[in-house]
Amino acid sequence: MANIFPRLLVVHTMLVLTLVARPHNAAAVTLGPQETVGEFCQADALGLRVNIQGWAATAALVGWDFEPAWDHVVLIGGYSVGAPRPATDGGVKVDVQYNVLSTVTALGIDAESHVETVTFRVRTPDGTSWRIDGPPPPPHILGNRVDVNLMRRSLEFGGVNFLADTLFVWQMYRSAGWNVDFKRVGDLLDGTTYRVVETPEAGDLVLYLRDGAPYHVALLESEHQVVSSTLNAGIVRTATEAFPGTVKYVRLIQPEPGPVIPAATAPGAKPVAARTSEQARRAPHPDSARTHVPARAAKLAKRAPQPHRKPAVGHATHHPTRPSTRSRKKKQRRKTAARQAAAPAHPAPGTIEE
Repeated sequence: MANIFPRLLVVHTMLVLTLVARPHNAAAVTLGPQETVGEFCQADALGLRVNIQGWAATAALVGWDFEPAWDHVVLIGGYSVGAPRPATDGGVKVDVQYNVLSTVTALGIDAESHVETVTFRVRTPDGTSWRIDGPPPPPHILGNRVDVNLMRRSLEFGGVNFLADTLFVWQMYRSAGWNVDFKRVGDLLDGTTYRVVETPEAGDLVLYLRDGAPYHVALLESEHQVVSSTLNAGIVRTATEAFPGTVKYVRLIQPEPGPVIPAATAPGAKPVAARTSEQARRAPHPDSARTHVPARAAKLAKRAPQPHRKPAVGHATHHPTRPSTRSRKKKQRRKTAARQAAAPAHPAPGTIEE
């Protein structure tokens, strides 16, 4: 697949210089593995992992540099942090049990409640402070702190400083001419829209997995470079290995070529064939990825009355006068009478002329 996503997309790359720097939290140096996980879960439950300002509260506790722009959020009623236990890689594991109330995505709300256990892997890279290893789990926020409908709309349409990772790649494919269905990150491996490939090409999707399931998605720009949407750095270009976890590559299952579409602008013009897949790949519109306009909002915009434009000073305005309704009817009657007088007389149907 050709490189269908030009370098104009790196409009937010400069944010990395200011947002990904790790704040030094002195308290994190003295925390043990269980306390480190407890601090992380507390910040997560308060919603600090879903806003840029909250990144400072968790950056010193974790081992990943980029927080994904999550396309789903888990709402919880509470959680409990277990005791640490040794791990085979030299670190420790800490289990956290969540009382899940629902899961919010761009496609709706799954209100199935259950108990979920998440295992955190914690290690001390410098021998003094403990950090949680990636891949990260999705945000787990206390349900009583969330406006569910507002959150769902944010995941569906994005916001001023937020664009979910799946929403970003979906907009990029559509701006390049592909009429693809929106997929949540967890559904990108279902095989209906994308297929797994072993030899990736520019324009393929890069999936980062945690425990066998995708948690983040990026666009492959070149052999070792991806573009994706993150919480703490915006839309950013990074190395492929910038996000932890197992990596899988998927490619769009290309639809059949479109039908011939007759031109509607010029009467008698020759039919114009729909764009082929190759032509679509050569004509991306990256601006559409930076601003998401919902379809229903676009319809409302079309229906909205246009403001009356006042004429410029010094320009004469012309208001053609139209005849009144009465004068138009009178003129029409005169024309009808003239035609009837000029027409030859004919006998009525069914009669004999003498």
